[in-house]
Amino acid sequence: KILAQHKVNIGGGDDIIISSVVPDVLMRIKKGLRGICKKKILVVSENIDAPIKNLYAAPRQVGQDRLVNGVAAYKRVKGSVIVIDFGTAVTFDIISKSGAYMGGLIFPGIELSLKSLAHNAALLPHIVLEAPSSLIGKTTKESMKSGLVYGYGALCDGIVRQLKAKVGKDTKVLATGGHSFLIHKHCKEIDRVIPELTFEGLKHTYICRAKRN
Repeated sequence: KILAQHKVNIGGGDDIIISSVVPDVLMRIKKGLRGICKKKILVVSENIDAPIKNLYAAPRQVGQDRLVNGVAAYKRVKGSVIVIDFGTAVTFDIISKSGAYMGGLIFPGIELSLKSLAHNAALLPHIVLEAPSSLIGKTTKESMKSGLVYGYGALCDGIVRQLKAKVGKDTKVLATGGHSFLIHKHCKEIDRVIPELTFEGLKHTYICRAKRN
């Protein structure tokens, strides 16, 4: 259903590669794909590894999407790079000049923060997140939009500056994920937004595996 809705044709190609950090969803995706095609299904960390040196203290604890993003970012920049992914969580991942995954930071995602505000503060409404008309909100809804958008923009600028002080001031910053374009407009440190970064990382991961085999 989802594939048809998005007009995705899986008739071409040799294999299917997946990265997921939600086990239940991954299981349903694999089951659904096996029901409609006979292609080999490769899952990052199960039967294929992201081609990147992982310096995490407990390497298997890193979300595979973060490693895959790092692969794509380093392939683009060919030097030290910070990846900010605006998903369920907002993650900062740092790739060294030599292409190693150094680690990163994890913050609550923007939608998660929005839902938490509306759920836990009785007088705050549920809102649709969009660009605020100004920094200083004149209504409760506008104040919430300003707080989240400008707040996360300032958070990104502050964290990136601290990271650059450690890994190098010339480090590039790439952003991806659902709210990346919105926050990019309110964040000076992001060099470029690349919505398809994770897909690029999956492609490079698959190509590296094919070369090794």
